[in-house]
Amino acid sequence: MGHCGIALEGPEAVGEDLGEMDEAVPAKFFLCAASFDPYKGVDLAIRAWGLLARQIGDVSLLIAGAGVEEPVYRKMID
Repeated sequence: MGHCGIALEGPEAVGEDLGEMDEAVPAKFFLCAASFDPYKGVDLAIRAWGLLARQIGDVSLLIAGAGVEEPVYRKMID
């Protein structure tokens, strides 16, 4: 692994969870990739996206991660 957990050597398998995506990846998106811990600010990204989505148009927020706050974030999105 390289800096901040990014593999600099090339693509590699990241786990079995990739097959569990609910929807296809949208054509245009912003990516929020972080562990789902309170100090990472994923909740801020979700709140900000709620405000920006009306202005940006045909762009989605794609959130990638896992952690203890996942149920909280899912509730925020629903």
